[in-house]
Amino acid sequence: MSQMYLFYPSSVQSNWELIFKTTPLGKPRAVLPLSDLANLLPDKESPCGAKGWFSREGIIALMFLESYVGVSDASLIELTSFLK
Repeated sequence: MSQMYLFYPSSVQSNWELIFKTTPLGKPRAVLPLSDLANLLPDKESPCGAKGWFSREGIIALMFLESYVGVSDASLIELTSFLK
């Protein structure tokens, strides 16, 4: 399974990305320094367990989203399970 991104690394933005930037979730995402925060995480993945679904930036964005929306880990997993 390939790694999933919340936003694909591309210079061309899709229509849904442009629309997302105007939503209540898109506005805070625009000011979060996700790349800088992702660089603080360890480079190596754990040799144990399954490979992660999201990029390091995606993981941090989901942690902010979880707090912003006020859901539990289990609820967030349920909300993102359609991405598999």
